[in-house]
Amino acid sequence: MFMAIFPSLEGDSVEDVAARLEERWKVGRKGLSNGVLLVVFLKERKLRIEVGYGLEPVITDAVAASIIRDVIAPRFREQRYAAGLDAAVDAVFARIGGGPAPSPRSKPPSHQVRRYLRHQGRGCAQPASRREPRTARG
Repeated sequence: MFMAIFPSLEGDSVEDVAARLEERWKVGRKGLSNGVLLVVFLKERKLRIEVGYGLEPVITDAVAASIIRDVIAPRFREQRYAAGLDAAVDAVFARIGGGPAPSPRSKPPSHQVRRYLRHQGRGCAQPASRREPRTARG
């Protein structure tokens, strides 16, 4: 599962951007088309879950819409962006595998996503005033 967080759509449609990213990034395993991409546009407050053909029977458009509406959006409305992303990861992996995603470090994958986003200076889509400071690596 990949996540892409953008400040704005800049005139594009959510569907077009998500489809282009999925095609460009080749989300999922080669030959299986089993990837999931969550795209978030902060300014427009738009979300989309793009699903590879291999997972469409499991994560239908209705299921993806339900994850956005019932899992992510309530947390985003409370400005709990990291919690919304965590819950999205958990919901997707619960749907496709019956439980939380496997983790090589024995921590839930959502914590790894949050750590990655913080390392990249993105602060899990939190407002700039709430971001963790970036540190120089030696």
